[in-house]
Amino acid sequence: MWRNSTGFTILEFLVAVVILTVGLLGLLRTVALSVDHNLGNERRNHAAQVADELMVLENARPFASLSAMSTRYLSGKMAFRSGYVHYSVSRMVTPVGASSAATRIVLSWKHKGKRCEHEISSIRSAGR
Repeated sequence: MWRNSTGFTILEFLVAVVILTVGLLGLLRTVALSVDHNLGNERRNHAAQVADELMVLENARPFASLSAMSTRYLSGKMAFRSGYVHYSVSRMVTPVGASSAATRIVLSWKHKGKRCEHEISSIRSAGR
């Protein structure tokens, strides 16, 4: 004979808690991945801004001061959020024809042990 009782048994309650915990852990993992990808995108955007500023400074220099086949390496740290990101910058100038030169700036940094980089290049002529 079945008795009509209301409420949950302890076993039903435990099964519900396990199902809820698995769902919440999956949601938490999704949030963690989203935050990590956003942080990577912010770092890449920041590096693009820094590389663009460096290229503007390079293009402001007189053409005659660009030495052919020169390479310059810099390293340091840039402020990012409430901390710093260590980076390195390489600048290469290569001649393109008789009166033109290509300037290439590569900014690199590490994110979660992986090397990331952003490259920007420009071609200038002596008449500019």
